[in-house]
Amino acid sequence: MVLPISLSWNSSQHSAPALIDSGAAEDLINLHLARQLQIPLVTLDSPLSVTALDSKPLGSNAITQRTIPLQENGWDAPEKSTCC
Repeated sequence: MVLPISLSWNSSQHSAPALIDSGAAEDLINLHLARQLQIPLVTLDSPLSVTALDSKPLGSNAITQRTIPLQENGWDAPEKSTCC
């Protein structure tokens, strides 16, 4: 399911479509979108691996950055999260 959400941080706010996956263990954002929206990024001390339900690696299998904490508003009550 794809729904519109609003992402806020510091004094910035942007709208974007979000793919809702109720079984996901993490909130993820595309690196290109994060850069386009100028969301500040922080390098992780250790990369995070990404796997499918069958434990097979996805993509490059390494997340090396995260965003600063974002305020998400959209489909439900506002939620704070750190997107990878």
